[in-house]
Amino acid sequence: MYTSHVGTFGPSKRFHVHALILIAMMLSLSCAERENPEARSSVAGKDTVESDVGRNGNPRPLPGKPVDEMIKAERAAYIAQLKKAGYFDCCINPSCTMCLFDEKESCSCRESVQADDPVCGECYKGWRKGNGNVAGIVVSDIRRK
Repeated sequence: MYTSHVGTFGPSKRFHVHALILIAMMLSLSCAERENPEARSSVAGKDTVESDVGRNGNPRPLPGKPVDEMIKAERAAYIAQLKKAGYFDCCINPSCTMCLFDEKESCSCRESVQADDPVCGECYKGWRKGNGNVAGIVVSDIRRK
């Protein structure tokens, strides 16, 4: 566990990030329902996938686009804080999220690329898609953990 001006980072931080995402999703759905009482039924009617069935046998509603955008924006802001504090130095652009959740809110894939060490799976795929951003490194140099 380590502490910086951004906060304390440890195993419980992952739980907090997931909890914040869940709370944000619940609040946005609650606000939509409050503004429009029929919103819940319209979401369930339009944005469902027949193959995605819940435990009770009913189709699950999918989150709307505003929820997805809000979560992505919050995640990007959190990664920006970690970068500023020196805990997140990704080798692809946009930055990976695999290290955000799997490596306890830090990413050292740029250092790994420069040292000819393997990188996380998301960075590996990002390099294959042409999203690598380390000067002097070519795709064939990248190895996966």
